[in-house]
Amino acid sequence: MPNPALAKILSKIAIDVAVDEKKRKTVLMIILAPVITLLLLITFVLSTLAL
Repeated sequence: MPNPALAKILSKIAIDVAVDEKKRKTVLMIILAPVITLLLLITFVLSTLAL
């Protein structure tokens, strides 16, 4: 069962991010940067194996 205090904190953060444009862009970059890096790494490894 989820912790109510944690749910309250996470919902407050989500509301703050949804309201503030700068925070929204920062969270988006925090999420997308590792994903893009991982995709580039996988692409590099697969292209190296194909040679």
